[in-house]
Amino acid sequence: AGGGSGGGAAGAQRPTISVFVTVDPPLPAAKGASDGLPPGEDPALLTLCRKLQDTARATRHFAEGKRPLQCFAVTSSGDPAFVCRYVRPQNPPPGMDSIPEILRFVRLIPFLDDLATSVEAKADVWTTSEEFLAIGAGDWEEHALLLCNYLLGKGREAYVVLGRAPLEGTAIYVLARETGGAAGTLYHAVTGRAYATTDPACPLKSVGMVFNDRNVWANLQVVDEPARMSWGLGDPVAWRRLFSDATPSDQLARWTQSLQVPELAYRDTREDPADLERE
Repeated sequence: AGGGSGGGAAGAQRPTISVFVTVDPPLPAAKGASDGLPPGEDPALLTLCRKLQDTARATRHFAEGKRPLQCFAVTSSGDPAFVCRYVRPQNPPPGMDSIPEILRFVRLIPFLDDLATSVEAKADVWTTSEEFLAIGAGDWEEHALLLCNYLLGKGREAYVVLGRAPLEGTAIYVLARETGGAAGTLYHAVTGRAYATTDPACPLKSVGMVFNDRNVWANLQVVDEPARMSWGLGDPVAWRRLFSDATPSDQLARWTQSLQVPELAYRDTREDPADLERE
């Protein structure tokens, strides 16, 4: 019974297809910035950002690189933009009124790293909500920003949180809480999971900064684990904010002028049964 052919089929490899998806044309490379602060920005804003960075880096955790602090991000056109400009209240799709529905919608948008959308893997590009939905995919920042903006659009108090997590390195979460409340909920927009700020099982193990559409806060606390630290952003010992009450309102409005469209448009993708029958 043909002993010579016994191992052929078992040892054969199954055919596979490798697919790489990218954007055509690719997003342009970032226009170089020094120390994360682009020289072309408003000098007064850059001065405030440098002061915040210097204050934070005077603490051991920031000096050792254990906590992220980022005041600017790279847009899809390769230009630097102040992070607060990415946050504004935006409307979720019609009929999505509850947080679980919104969280599920954001979670179901495919994850795509910047490696596949940027001409340089080093370019950490942040797209707007409109661009994110048009591309149909994005990474941690796009998911978190969209979720934060949806929650703001529903009248919730929401912030974007940058920190560290063992599996992700730099991690980005969304903090939502009742207006004026100290405790809240941390959402991982890519996985759709929610954790109380008091939950020690939260994968986010270190918090470096928080921002919304109006300000940036650097975490100066010795303890930076979410369940053990203070979330009282009004505490000047625990948190150092970028803008003070003395910041002129006209400057603040100019610096935080949003990149996001005020109203997101959606297209109903459901098939009409009558059309299916005619086809």
